[in-house]
Amino acid sequence: MSLPPVVATLFMQIKSELDNIDNIHALEVALWSETLGLAGRVDCVAEHNGELSIIDFKGSTREKYAEDIENYFLQGTAYALMWQERTGQSIKKFNIIIANEDGQPCQVFDGNPLDYVEKLHKTIQNYNAHNITAIV
Repeated sequence: MSLPPVVATLFMQIKSELDNIDNIHALEVALWSETLGLAGRVDCVAEHNGELSIIDFKGSTREKYAEDIENYFLQGTAYALMWQERTGQSIKKFNIIIANEDGQPCQVFDGNPLDYVEKLHKTIQNYNAHNITAIV
């Protein structure tokens, strides 16, 4: 099976970063939280540079900056909380690995889920306040 050239290029961009991933606990696993009222499918739960982490892979048409991708950090935080709720294992780090179609080197953003828990809760509350109607 041959890959389209853009897919092969994006994979080659992140290949060296994949060498930092070890002891995989989960790949493309469904997670949910009754506490948060969320569900999703985590890309990867594994050790990244020796530390258990949520690892999320993204593709982009251009270079990203941290201030542009806070939603990715909230997603990583949500997965960390869901993982803890499901397994009892605490995860203190997420990694967002972005392959860029514009040829820039792959980008890796690291974060601590604890830094984003309050913002995640506020985002969920705001969404629920504006999008969920009462069932009568």
